[in-house]
Amino acid sequence: ISVAALTESKVLVAYVGGDNKDGLAVVLTIDGTVITVGQVKSFHNGPTQYISVEALSETKAVIVYQYGSSQYVGYAEVINVNGTDITGNNDIVWGSKSVSGSSGLFYGYISTVALTESKVLVACCGISGNADKGIACVLTVGDKAVTAGPMFTFNTSVTAFTSVTKLTDSKVLVAYKATETDED
Repeated sequence: ISVAALTESKVLVAYVGGDNKDGLAVVLTIDGTVITVGQVKSFHNGPTQYISVEALSETKAVIVYQYGSSQYVGYAEVINVNGTDITGNNDIVWGSKSVSGSSGLFYGYISTVALTESKVLVACCGISGNADKGIACVLTVGDKAVTAGPMFTFNTSVTAFTSVTKLTDSKVLVAYKATETDED
């Protein structure tokens, strides 16, 4: 589950639900101690994992997630919000690009942060060779489309539980668990 504040009184929640573990989203409106739930919408049909949502404005967000099929590929989708109504656009594959010349399929532990209203940094664990490396990618978000920039490696050993925060428009801090083996 992931939550992003659109305004002081409205948030977008993205989560996994249903028999197929679909990617779902809903707008919550907060008035004092009363929370009103909008209509739940599906942004991805099928197994969805490692969801991270990032608000870009009061009416636009991007949801980044892993499609949990046999490919375990990273996807991103622009979400437009009008009141409590949610509309999505076609999701794009961003996590199947190579990392440092290796196979580099996206794996998991996604964390996102908005750098500007049109740029989002994604930090995650990516399969590259035999090790789960820490990788990152900047997504450029348009009105209806997302374009992925090149991926780069920020940690060359096993990486898990990534979390990223913005320090300035051009500087972020990525925190993660780095281990030599999956058992550490």
